[in-house]
Amino acid sequence: MDTLKVTNIHKDYDGAPLLKGLSLEVHSGEILCLLGRSGSGKSTLLRIIAGLEQPEEGEVTWNGINLANTPAHLRKFGLMFQDYALFPHRDVAQNVAFGLEMMRLPKNKISEMVKIALERVNMGDFAKRSVSELSGGEQQRVALARALAAQPRLLMLDEPLAALDRSLRLELQQELSTQLHQAGIPVIYVTHDQEEAVILGDQLAILHDGEIIQNDSPRQVYAAPANHWVAEFLGMKNFIQGRVSSTSPLIVTTPLGEFEVNKPQKAEINAGLDVTLSLSSENAEVIDAIDSGNIIRGTVTACNFRENGFLVTLDTGQEIAMEFVLQEAPPVGSPITLEIPPSSIILLHN
Repeated sequence: MDTLKVTNIHKDYDGAPLLKGLSLEVHSGEILCLLGRSGSGKSTLLRIIAGLEQPEEGEVTWNGINLANTPAHLRKFGLMFQDYALFPHRDVAQNVAFGLEMMRLPKNKISEMVKIALERVNMGDFAKRSVSELSGGEQQRVALARALAAQPRLLMLDEPLAALDRSLRLELQQELSTQLHQAGIPVIYVTHDQEEAVILGDQLAILHDGEIIQNDSPRQVYAAPANHWVAEFLGMKNFIQGRVSSTSPLIVTTPLGEFEVNKPQKAEINAGLDVTLSLSSENAEVIDAIDSGNIIRGTVTACNFRENGFLVTLDTGQEIAMEFVLQEAPPVGSPITLEIPPSSIILLHN
């Protein structure tokens, strides 16, 4: 199994730290999605791995071999950019062949490899088409074919779907996941789109303030975000400060009442611990007012239709506004009581 390992990478930009001791690894047949906000250093890390930039500190290794003295063209790593960088004066086949020509391969070998690469992305019938005549999705496929044609031992993709409209992105995400897994090589996929990362990634490495602050499967990242920042970045809402009052069952006391919470995995929870709860916007149930746990009471301040129901905003009376998706629209100004199941509450360490 091939393994790329990045260890303790430091990189400055304009005299300020950009990457601060960043570490990760990715293995054959695995897609690691590097997820972070724009400007967080994701693209810079790819360039360091590719050998196009040098870090101030740290190392990049391939199967345990340090690549510090290996120039970019000898690393055999593929890098696919956001804008695809296709040549408008070349047809599809000529674009795919470009990297192979730089390797000075025989013409018959190049033709064979181009054909295989285009068929892999379902573009075999477009070989002689001008790239300027292609749609955004077709150009994306050509760029991927070019990246794969040279048979890289590692492939890196820098937001390859960012320029496409939402419907086309959704169409291509699953297709791209299948193509990348079929390649069987380690893949690092950079994106700032959480939904895209979940669909494509076997692992999510979340970059913030120059460091990887969580690296786990998508399921585990969403089930147990490392901290409040990760939860908020992933789109979670309805945060309440609280304190653990009981561990069996796990009860957290908050300004809005007591909440029973499912105990998170890989975490030690003790009575008296200050924590933050995130209440899912989904799965809340409207009930008659009762005096028990896992209850949110409030006044409806807004109600707007959404694709999956009505987004209802509540004033809880504690300067804590909350949003829930309900199937029926309550009148604005009316009081409402909601019950939140323990499975819809995530506990975060402060």
